[in-house]
Amino acid sequence: MPQKTYCSNCGHELYVGLELESPFETIHKHGGLCPGCKNKLDFNIEAIKITPMNPEP
Repeated sequence: MPQKTYCSNCGHELYVGLELESPFETIHKHGGLCPGCKNKLDFNIEAIKITPMNPEP
């Protein structure tokens, strides 16, 4: 199942892929900052929102 991870501040796409990537991997890959808005990336389990993706036709 595909995974997409976005910045909660600006909506910048941080990760898109078929393999699951942990939030810690995504944060590390971007040096702790969103490339879109330079907001500090952190992981807050209460702020996670998981929704199913609609398959593209």
